Amino acid sequence: MSQRTSGAKPRSNIVAGQPVKWRVIALDRAIRPLFWSGVFRGMGVLTTTGRKTGKPRRHAVRAIRDNDRVYVVVINGKYAAWLHNLRDDPGVQIRLGGANLKGTAHELGEGQEREEARRVYVGTVNGADYLECILHWRGLPRRWKIQKLHEMWFEGGIPLVIKLD
Repeated sequence: MSQRTSGAKPRSNIVAGQPVKWRVIALDRAIRPLFWSGVFRGMGVLTTTGRKTGKPRRHAVRAIRDNDRVYVVVINGKYAAWLHNLRDDPGVQIRLGGANLKGTAHELGEGQEREEARRVYVGTVNGADYLECILHWRGLPRRWKIQKLHEMWFEGGIPLVIKLD
């Protein structure tokens, strides 16, 4: 099956590195309970500690587990409050598959660890990714579209690794 890439473009509602729009915040709040339940493989809820309030802050994320590591990408980059929270306190909790896991998060620099993260994050396609693709890409969801979307997020966003305890 050939990949048609000419002329195919993602919707402009979520672009890596751009500020979050109100509809994205509303979507996050709506899907968080589904991610919390663990029914969607590769999706989870990340809990950080608020740097100003000290309160737990939760955010729905695409989280790909590879043994004792979980890879997450901050799609809206420097605008994400939860990124600032984990920079201040890298101790996080992530709920994946109905299990609460604790770990330490850090941003990935250049090098082998980043390339491994890219391979795992972009190369993994789960059932929920097809639903996600409908929100972000015109036309029917296809594996190549999903991988292209995740590659754009990885390149334009800030990739993180959570090393599980």
